[in-house]
Amino acid sequence: MNRIIFLLLFFISTDLFSQSSPEQISNIVNAYTDVLAYSSCDNSFEVSDAGAFKAGDNILIIQMKGATVDESDTKHFGSVLNYNNAGNYEFNRVVSTTGNKILLQNKLTGKYDIPDGAVQIVRVATYKSATIINTLTCAPWDGKKGGVLAISVSDILNLKGTIDVSGKGFRGGTLCSNQNGNCGTANTDYFYTVSSGLGAEKGEGICQTDPSKNGGMGAWANGGGGGNKQNSGGGGGGNFTQGGKGGNQTNSCAVLDVGGEGGVEMQYRDHKIFMGGGGGCSDNNDNAGTPGSNGGGIVIIQANEITSNGDSILADGLDVPVNENKIGDGAGGGGAGGVVLINCESVAGNIKIDVNGGSGGNQNNSSGKCFGPGGGGGTGLVILSSKNIFSAVTFTTRPGNPGKDVYANSPCYNSSYGAYSGNIGRGFFFDKTLVRSVTPFVGNKGQTKIFTKTESENITLNAAAGLKYSWSPNANLSSTTVQDPVSNATSNTIYTVQILDAAGACTAVDTFKVFVKKDSLPIAAKPIVKKDTIPVVVSKPIVKKDTIPVAAKPIVKKDTIPMVVSKPIVKKDTIPVAAKPIVKKDTIPMIVSKPIVKKDTILVAAKPIVKKDTIPVVVSKPIVKKDTIPIAAKPIVKKDTIRVVSKPIVKKDTIPLATKPIVKKDTIPMVVSKPIVKKDTIPVAAKPIVKKDTIPIVSKPIVKKDSLPVVVVKPLPPPEVLVTRKDKVESTIFVTGDSLQLTFYDDGIVDGDSISLFLNKQLIFQHLMLTNKPFVQEISLAGLPQENTLTMVAENLGTIPPNTAYIEAKTKKKTYSIYLSSDLNDNATIKLIKE
Repeated sequence: MNRIIFLLLFFISTDLFSQSSPEQISNIVNAYTDVLAYSSCDNSFEVSDAGAFKAGDNILIIQMKGATVDESDTKHFGSVLNYNNAGNYEFNRVVSTTGNKILLQNKLTGKYDIPDGAVQIVRVATYKSATIINTLTCAPWDGKKGGVLAISVSDILNLKGTIDVSGKGFRGGTLCSNQNGNCGTANTDYFYTVSSGLGAEKGEGICQTDPSKNGGMGAWANGGGGGNKQNSGGGGGGNFTQGGKGGNQTNSCAVLDVGGEGGVEMQYRDHKIFMGGGGGCSDNNDNAGTPGSNGGGIVIIQANEITSNGDSILADGLDVPVNENKIGDGAGGGGAGGVVLINCESVAGNIKIDVNGGSGGNQNNSSGKCFGPGGGGGTGLVILSSKNIFSAVTFTTRPGNPGKDVYANSPCYNSSYGAYSGNIGRGFFFDKTLVRSVTPFVGNKGQTKIFTKTESENITLNAAAGLKYSWSPNANLSSTTVQDPVSNATSNTIYTVQILDAAGACTAVDTFKVFVKKDSLPIAAKPIVKKDTIPVVVSKPIVKKDTIPVAAKPIVKKDTIPMVVSKPIVKKDTIPVAAKPIVKKDTIPMIVSKPIVKKDTILVAAKPIVKKDTIPVVVSKPIVKKDTIPIAAKPIVKKDTIRVVSKPIVKKDTIPLATKPIVKKDTIPMVVSKPIVKKDTIPVAAKPIVKKDTIPIVSKPIVKKDSLPVVVVKPLPPPEVLVTRKDKVESTIFVTGDSLQLTFYDDGIVDGDSISLFLNKQLIFQHLMLTNKPFVQEISLAGLPQENTLTMVAENLGTIPPNTAYIEAKTKKKTYSIYLSSDLNDNATIKLIKE
């Protein structure tokens, strides 16, 4: 697929084009898995669970965390020092899955911190056309995966329901173990362990957290800070804008400003996208406090057109619910809004999009004291690919409100008591770019080595120099992490080794093909010819004493020619014969199914007829014609003549033909549909008659010295690929005899290469998928000219162009190792020279 088509149809799954009506979708349509490792050698991810992914799937790769933040115990705690690869994303396609390994089609565009960056793969739900009914949502973020909804529609997406990922983003803080009511007069640090009881759990954001600093009022990047002791509120989560600070410590103690800090605002550069930060938890010791709320998730929609009648797309941070209580504790911070990204050229109707921050928690208690409410969440972001759809979109990016004391008799009634709303910001801009991987991956192939060993033999495999090694498969290897492991493979095995540098980058992939021979050689299934003898391969013993061992039933005849049968026959001065007739000077052997005994007589298989100087004929109805020669539906033998057989008989100085009778001087044997009776002839039965001094009938052709078989082949016109593509001669093989054995493998990494094979422009096979398992093809060169051409045609390029094959060509004298490479412009050819 070329670059332009790929860009236009990246999300389109061809099996959906057959849909006659829009598919109705709701609930969760994506699948998710977290990424454990990446291999640059074969462009693959090792994941926790690849069960929901298959070849051809469109996928989203996105890094959720990985930013570096300030961790000093100051007001700068949690400020982002470096985003690193957090927020990077791109679309790609699955080539194949093996176990929990996902092979990618295209080279990665961005960089990812694996496993520390919380990278996940999302299977993109792909349709020709679709209608959203009820509510379409995503799986909630669980710390490793989820929080993202991604759909692609090649035609029209109809909004007849709601898309809602509110609260599916980063999680709010939930833990606080302050079990006493003592005032925290000196608890002003920005981080604590949660178990200390001095600071509640922070909300989750784009940085990985240190458990020793998970508690306290400092924010974790865009995650809101937790309230410090005593009974202060949690900070709101941040995203496009910063979250609001949590309320103060209770007024029953010194009124300290130790509420959680709001999550910091995110910088949207280099096409990064982030989920909304979670709100911080409140400090509580009476089980009356509330946790922080979750931030909004991410929505990505790719469609040609969207129709809507005021339907909504929601990615809000969640509000903190009110905890009705009689005893006061702090309240949690609200979650920040998420992101909605729409890549579309036109909208029919109107779409409402909300990416609002969640409100902080209120206080409603009857204790007559003031407690810290929660801070409001920051706003999210709307990204549109085209200004053409701006007028059809109504969006709100409102920050979350701070919580308040809502108890009428409280001295803090209707006040936020030190809590703040999230910051105001117009979270909207245009970005025409959806980050996609469009460059096909080409592996860094190294050397290929071939070894031949016996079953009991051990061999050492030696990879190229590197700092790290990873061998596969691990079966029958002494080690998978050294340069030179020992293999004791007992069957043909292809090993690959990924060679890495100090940074873990792949420098090469070496391939080792180990072919295993049996420790003992099997007995040949075909007879072996020794000078002046013709051995016989039989299943029962043969006894010979100046005799010819033959099959079926014994026949003894003076001055006769031995026959090939299935049971032994004893005859004087004869030659042993195999499963095919043997040619002896001036004689032609005969194959029969029942014994015949003859001495100066003519014996016939079905009904014997003996007449002197006559020509036997097989007839069904007599026809009398003057001066004609008798003919039969089966061959007839006459003195000094050659009988007509179903396959050619070769006599000295003659050339047999494929299926036509052989004519000897003074005779003209013919085959007709009705028999003819000639004067002075005798009609006979439907089985052959043997007359004295005649040549017997055989069912297979007999080759005699100085004879040459004739093969008539009607060539087919060459296919287009042999006409339009160029031929590259990559090897020459010298063949002794009339046969050649070819064994095919994929060269290097198995990547889906498929080939056709032609001999002299005539098809041998097609649609052969090359793998690491051998495919054996016998090639007959009988009757062909001295020089011939074998052509390998690429039917595709696999996932790692070009199309490559490793071939073992075995002749009688030598085995050739050949590497062929072909593509959609050039065919790979081998010259076959008959010696």
